[in-house]
Amino acid sequence: MPDDGSVGRLEASLPDDFSRYLLRGALAALTQENIATRVQHFSVSMRELSQYLLERLAPDNEAIKRCAWYKQNPDVDGPTRRQRALYASRGGLTDSFLKSELNLDPKEFHADIGPAFKALNKRTHLRPDTVIIDPAEIESFANETIDALLEIFDVTQDVRSEIISRIETHLHDEAIGAFINETIDSLDLIAGRYETGGVLTDEMHVLGIDAEAIRYEITGSVDVTLHYGSRSDAAAIDENFPFTCTAEASVSAPLKLLQDETQMKVDTSAWHGEEG
Repeated sequence: MPDDGSVGRLEASLPDDFSRYLLRGALAALTQENIATRVQHFSVSMRELSQYLLERLAPDNEAIKRCAWYKQNPDVDGPTRRQRALYASRGGLTDSFLKSELNLDPKEFHADIGPAFKALNKRTHLRPDTVIIDPAEIESFANETIDALLEIFDVTQDVRSEIISRIETHLHDEAIGAFINETIDSLDLIAGRYETGGVLTDEMHVLGIDAEAIRYEITGSVDVTLHYGSRSDAAAIDENFPFTCTAEASVSAPLKLLQDETQMKVDTSAWHGEEG
């Protein structure tokens, strides 16, 4: 039987009962010592599992096809498994953006994930006349198959995390600009006029990346001057309020927030509490 640690890692990452059934079926096949083709049965089940997981990871074929980097493989109907992993890691972000803005080389992703797919394909597409009966060879074969599948998902997640991390470091100026362009209803309700000053961003998160857009959430606090009264009895009060900004940008310009898709919410509940 394959290594318990690798099996445990894979099982812990499976999304649903069906994928767990596939894995258990593959492992059960290896225990049937009276069947000479048990490795083939394991191989077929693992191929089905890998295909199912990658389709879960990137289920929308048409979205993948709309990405600028997508090229149809003439030997495959729809996206390949490797293209699904690519989409899961970067969505529709272009090669030029990754290179020029994030200083990432898309070719490095292919170099990292290529050997894992090659190893997985080799072990999930056995020749019909391939017979492995030596217990040590079977165990090694199973371990290598599971490790290859784990490597695919590890690399995909690592690349996605690196892309997101680098994008998030570029968002500060855009978050500040959002205050200049947005009318904030919650501030309109407590002052006849207001001015926003210093903006402190606490956290910036990428909520999602698809074929057309990238979505963000930015939290922090903003200095605000609230103006009351007319010229003769004018008053100004300086306050600081927390904010949450949800925004969207096109994958063709991921660092330029779309004004129509930007929502700025300033939490003035503390102000209302003081009034009460």
